[in-house]
Amino acid sequence: MCYTGLGMSVLAKLTQLIRPRPQNSRVMTLRELSEETGVSYIALRVAVWEGRVKARKSGGTWLSTVEAVEQAIKEKKLRRP
Repeated sequence: MCYTGLGMSVLAKLTQLIRPRPQNSRVMTLRELSEETGVSYIALRVAVWEGRVKARKSGGTWLSTVEAVEQAIKEKKLRRP
């Protein structure tokens, strides 16, 4: 099969659908992440606004993963209380 006519974004999306995701990369709201990681909701929200935690906005809701929060903690961009 030839994929030369497909843009990279389409191929990337197909690869993500096929490749299984680790459990900690499940996308959650900041409130859910707060409960899961022990980091306060406000601290997460500020860190996302400042670009210290990778996240995306869907509608009016910020979404991220435990993996992104743990990475920010590891890089000392965020800390647990």
